[in-house]
Amino acid sequence: MRIIFTTICLLFFTSLVSAQIEQGKFYINAQSGISFNSVNSEFETGSYAKSEMKSKQFTFAPSIGYFAGDGLLIGLSVPYRSQKNEDEDGDETKSNSISFGPFARYYFDNGGSKTKPYLHGGLGVGASTTHSGSNKMEYRLSNYELGGGLAIFFHKNIAIDLGLIYSNSTQKYKEDSDVKLKTKNLAFNVGFTFCL
Repeated sequence: MRIIFTTICLLFFTSLVSAQIEQGKFYINAQSGISFNSVNSEFETGSYAKSEMKSKQFTFAPSIGYFAGDGLLIGLSVPYRSQKNEDEDGDETKSNSISFGPFARYYFDNGGSKTKPYLHGGLGVGASTTHSGSNKMEYRLSNYELGGGLAIFFHKNIAIDLGLIYSNSTQKYKEDSDVKLKTKNLAFNVGFTFCL
C-alpha cells in the first residue's frame, strides 16, 4: 500500500514539473492577510459625516483561475473579512463580510527567474454584518481592489504570494439605501499559489 501511495505521489509531482504560468494552466490560491492600520471611513446618513478609525482586519480569500494567455490570469475570488474598528471616542464596531467576484492578474516574465512580479485588479459584490454594542446592521456590499506584488516560486507549481492591495468598498444598509459606509483600505497580504 505504501509503495502504491508513493508511486502516485511521484507521478503527480512529476506531472506538475512542467507547469507554471503558461496559457491553459489552472490556478488555485489561498490568500490571507492581517492588517493593523488607520482606515478612512465615511458614514453617510443623509447628512455628511466623516471619521478616522483604528482598524484591525483579517482577510481570507480563496480563489481559482485559468491562464487565458501566458502570464494573463482570469478567475473568481471569494474573500471573507473580519474587521474590528475603534473610533476617536473609543467606541468599538465589529464587522464580517463575504463577497465574490471576478479578478484579473498579469504576471511579468522576469527572464526565467523564480520571482514573478504581478499586477492585480478585481471586483466583488456580497453582504456584510456590523455589530456596534447591541445594534446589528446588515448591508449590501460592493467593492473593487487594485494592487500588485511578487510571486516567489520555490517549486515549478507552488509560489508564495506577497502583495500590497488597495481596496475601496461601499456598504449600503439593506433597510435604507441612503445609509452608506464607505471604506478605503491598504493591506499587505500573504498567500500560497498552486498552478496546475
